[in-house]
Amino acid sequence: MKIGFIGLGVMGKPMAINLLEAAHELYLDEVRSVGARDDSIGMRFLIPGWTFDSKRLALVRGSSGRGATS
Repeated sequence: MKIGFIGLGVMGKPMAINLLEAAHELYLDEVRSVGARDDSIGMRFLIPGWTFDSKRLALVRGSSGRGATS
């Protein structure tokens, strides 16, 4: 299943992790204002078994054995 998630923020990070555990792909779009944090950058390195597909801007369940990339 493909799920889009707009904005992470403080509460969104745990919610996005839960969605990743239940879904095949999670697309992240960060709504940023001045001084906003971008937790999606760090998330791609914290979730084992998932890789960041920079062409689709998505975290995808890794099957190629590659580590997370930026």
